[in-house]
Amino acid sequence: MNYTYISIFIRLICLIGILSINRITAHADDVAEECAHDRAALLALDREAFDQDPEGGWRPLADNKACERVAADLIAAWRKANLPDASQEEVRILHWHEGQLRAFSGDYVSARASFQKSHTLNPLQIHWNHYVDATLAFIDRDHDAFITALDTLKNMPEPFWWPQVQAEFRKKFDTDPEWPPNLNVVEGLLSCFEEDYRTAYSKACRRGDAEP
Repeated sequence: MNYTYISIFIRLICLIGILSINRITAHADDVAEECAHDRAALLALDREAFDQDPEGGWRPLADNKACERVAADLIAAWRKANLPDASQEEVRILHWHEGQLRAFSGDYVSARASFQKSHTLNPLQIHWNHYVDATLAFIDRDHDAFITALDTLKNMPEPFWWPQVQAEFRKKFDTDPEWPPNLNVVEGLLSCFEEDYRTAYSKACRRGDAEP
């Protein structure tokens, strides 16, 4: 056995490992610098300011693709810090937004776990669950389950409370939402079913604009 070659081989393996670690460390440092934020201040925000303000909370951080996972972790941290005071509905929508960010970043396993937790128990919002189920089927690449969720969502009868929601939406955003909500998003996922979630969720794959 030529121990000289073995020694050289081992040194090469070690060198490659060191270089890989250095690259990973450098990348982590770059992300940390690029995604710097005032964590304590953001965690102290109320749910509306943290989750719904387009210019505050987690959203400006997530506008940078490199920071999507950081923003997802921030949402998880806010939820943990505020769970005693947050309602089930508030927690549910935070799970959804966390799942979206993780899916955008390509982490479908973690995204799926978050999406699963975003189902609602509110019977007046049951249409939301079909949207979630369609998204889960998309993540799983389960076309049959996706079509089932899409058809169920599409055929839901308009509820008695929808005209009031429509009027409030019109007043706030100067546009009329269609029933059922998010149907155009699900149809977009179908039209780009073979694409990644980021692409399929984009406006390029659907008609009209997604609801906020």
